Amino acid sequence: TSLSKKEQTIQKNRKLTNMSAIRIAVVVRVRPLLQTEIDRKHTQSSLIVDEKDKEIKTSGEGKSQKVWTFDKVFAQSSSQEAFFNSTKTDDLIDKVLEGYNATMFAYGQTGSGKTYTLEGYDYQVTEKSVRPIIPKDQADARIGVIPRAVNYLFQ
Repeated sequence: TSLSKKEQTIQKNRKLTNMSAIRIAVVVRVRPLLQTEIDRKHTQSSLIVDEKDKEIKTSGEGKSQKVWTFDKVFAQSSSQEAFFNSTKTDDLIDKVLEGYNATMFAYGQTGSGKTYTLEGYDYQVTEKSVRPIIPKDQADARIGVIPRAVNYLFQ
């Protein structure tokens, strides 16, 4: 079968992609359901995550289904530790200590999981404030990229 130019480019990029050797990688993570969503009996996201093919699809069919391809894709079930390790955040820290620049940029709409991925904390919400509930045990599986990076830095 003949591949389209886009498919050829995607295949070529997949062969070249090595998270520690590329300058920019676009990584997508679909956050787990929030407790309020679970309480409302929601069971899944409206997105279909294909980690193997590095694709995110809408749950529609035919022409209504949209497909996006990324350098790496993480499903709702992916752990904070797997995300940290697979994005090679420790390598970024090592490069910064060697004098190179590095950036991890989180982008998305409100409620999409940026804070969860970067911090991993639950929050106590009152009328007057919102405060993080920081786990005393840094081995807590919920801790995100930032506390893991700080732990790595000071090991």
